[in-house]
Amino acid sequence: MDEASEANLERESLKALAANIVIQLFGFVGIFLFARLVDKSSLGGYYLLFALVQLANRPNLGLCRGTRKRWSETDSPKAELLGATLLINLVWAVTLGIVIYGFRGQIDQYIGINGSSVLFVALVSSFLLYYPFQQVISAMGYAGKQRWTEAIRSILSLPTQVILIIIGFGALGIGYGLVAATVISIPIATY
Repeated sequence: MDEASEANLERESLKALAANIVIQLFGFVGIFLFARLVDKSSLGGYYLLFALVQLANRPNLGLCRGTRKRWSETDSPKAELLGATLLINLVWAVTLGIVIYGFRGQIDQYIGINGSSVLFVALVSSFLLYYPFQQVISAMGYAGKQRWTEAIRSILSLPTQVILIIIGFGALGIGYGLVAATVISIPIATY
């Protein structure tokens, strides 16, 4: 099933709804656990960092949504679209990495967590790899599969994050757990 027109919209919508419930449940449990396991200032610093990561990923999200739109067209060059998107994302990740490296001391100080600049680059890079595949799944008409890939990422990230917090990563463990789950979810998304 390569075309969105062949997808069963009702079934995909129900799958997506179930996945969204799972994502919300794990998100709620995660926030509860993080508030108990990480000190307040570090947790706030992590969420400030995460907000900056999301801001840095805005151009990528626009590009990926454009790829999704173009992918869903009948005669689109699919391999070229995905390849170009991944190449542009690689250039964006390298550019951000160089800029962040140059300002790493200031970023760590602003966030209030040593090593947050490295986590910033890791989060951005993992998202830059993950988002194009998510959008392609959506363009193919598999909204349920797209949301379940997100749910699997949530299911994988929570225990990884808790383990990393407990073994001493602190608030950085939240981010590195998300990076690990995101990277593991990429082959799941492409299966």
